[in-house]
Amino acid sequence: MFRDSIYTTPFTTEAANAALSRISAYSYASDVSFAATLRALLGSRLPENEQIYLDLTRNGASANASELVHDVASEMRRRSADILIVQSALLDNAWENFPSEFVTSNPGWEHVQKMTLRYKTLGSVYLFRNAEKKRAIIVTDRIDKLRWHAFQVAIPVMLPWFFQGDNALTEEELALITALNTDETPDNYLEILGRIAASYDFREAAIRRCLSGFEAAAHEQQKRKVEDELECLREEMARFLSRYREDLKKYNERNVYLTGLDLAIQKTAGSSALMDYFLSAKNLDIVQCEDGVLTFTVKGELMYWDEASAEVAIRNHDSVFYRRIGDDTPCEDAELVYRAIFLDQTVRLRMCGAYRIGTECGMQTADGFDFGYGFSEYLPNPHIQHFGCSGDNIAAANECVERGNYIGAVEQCIYSCANLSVTDSVVMKQLGEDLFVRDYKCLELPDGRIVTASEAVTALRGE
Repeated sequence: MFRDSIYTTPFTTEAANAALSRISAYSYASDVSFAATLRALLGSRLPENEQIYLDLTRNGASANASELVHDVASEMRRRSADILIVQSALLDNAWENFPSEFVTSNPGWEHVQKMTLRYKTLGSVYLFRNAEKKRAIIVTDRIDKLRWHAFQVAIPVMLPWFFQGDNALTEEELALITALNTDETPDNYLEILGRIAASYDFREAAIRRCLSGFEAAAHEQQKRKVEDELECLREEMARFLSRYREDLKKYNERNVYLTGLDLAIQKTAGSSALMDYFLSAKNLDIVQCEDGVLTFTVKGELMYWDEASAEVAIRNHDSVFYRRIGDDTPCEDAELVYRAIFLDQTVRLRMCGAYRIGTECGMQTADGFDFGYGFSEYLPNPHIQHFGCSGDNIAAANECVERGNYIGAVEQCIYSCANLSVTDSVVMKQLGEDLFVRDYKCLELPDGRIVTASEAVTALRGE
């Protein structure tokens, strides 16, 4: 047995790897001899539907034989090797108990005692094989290059089912095993490997293996590519037809709408329903009408709010209703006013708002609008004036504009002006500041007087 490393052989070339890929082995310290020997002995014996793989694992140390049996069984389940070499130390050194415990715990496996006797001089070596599964396991306490080559001699013993009857070892194969067993250099081993390898046409085998079905696979790949392209085209055409139908429907609808507009223009020449609406609605004023955009103001009073939420906030002097009422206003006074507005509804909050409506811009709030003459007794709705928000009304108003229903859009603005979101903290803080700090004169008492919040407190207390 030799210790030299074998890095290349005729059975481990690229061509041989392609031709005999069903037979492979772990390379210990880059030594490829195990794969070469397996291929030399099994290349002509291994059935086409089978494969052989040899692996090596190091288990570390097991406390006793029972633990080693468990560790080896775990490696057997974890690895898919047909030949598994397990290197492991046994701390109590009671190797004599290991074979019987392993066979007892793993039905179907037999201990090959002659292997242990044959390699006694090399240390603890135990071979187990399973004829039904065609698998073999070597458990050894050490592994090095000498043992790596020595274990190859036992391949016919590890896998006897491949060497029975007419498949017995040839003289050349026996010579190969003898060279592994007795020679101190690898020269003779490599020479015999070369002679056995000469019986294989690795080039032809590699070509046949690599190119068998290559063209069919290439055509199949091209077929899938064309099928994918056709599917993409079908989807694109479906999207085009769907878009075409949508555009045609929209085209027809807009054509009908255009006809309606022509009729409306003829019918309303010099007058319109929107004009009549503004003339009759005294709470609406036109500010400007330019480039198709109408800017107007709305006067009204608070009509829509969440009464339950308002009641909860009014009772709690730490709520946002009281955050910005000023240091000079007692919470009790503010509560008195809030209750009169939101709960008792004996005091009316007069509010105003400014809006824009146009075919291109839809409905917009004119936040920050400078209300002048005629609005001294109204409070700009804080939601609109300071935050440019009209809630859900903007969507409804825009839908009206899209349909040409400008009166409907204006009515949405009126509704927006009369609405107050009492659950919006920034809005209610602003309302508190407007009422109690800025002293807007916007509260209508039951007797019709318009007063500030402080004046309302005096009236409500009957002073």
